[in-house]
Amino acid sequence: MAGTGAECASDTLIRVTLEKGLSLAGPRALTPEHFVVLAYGEDLGQAMRQAVRQTVDALVHERGMLPYDAYTLLSLAGDIRISRTFLEISSVKLLLPRAVLSQLGAATP
Repeated sequence: MAGTGAECASDTLIRVTLEKGLSLAGPRALTPEHFVVLAYGEDLGQAMRQAVRQTVDALVHERGMLPYDAYTLLSLAGDIRISRTFLEISSVKLLLPRAVLSQLGAATP
């Protein structure tokens, strides 16, 4: 990797919500299409494992899923995207379609 990136101008609307009493292991985002967990680590494997663990924890604690079922759901519908690998810290995003979550019932984690 050359360590270069492409930047572009955009207009973005971001709404930040404080969820009192909810302890998060890392940052999350909701886009119109996805529930997103952002994670990082000293290498790519560590970052991916952290993203999966955090998403499984959210599904277990906030949706009442069994851990095995949460892992199965992620293996079928989750998508990990690499954000950065060429610096000291690798970061990834785990995306889970909101359409899949809506089929589970309760609100998005």
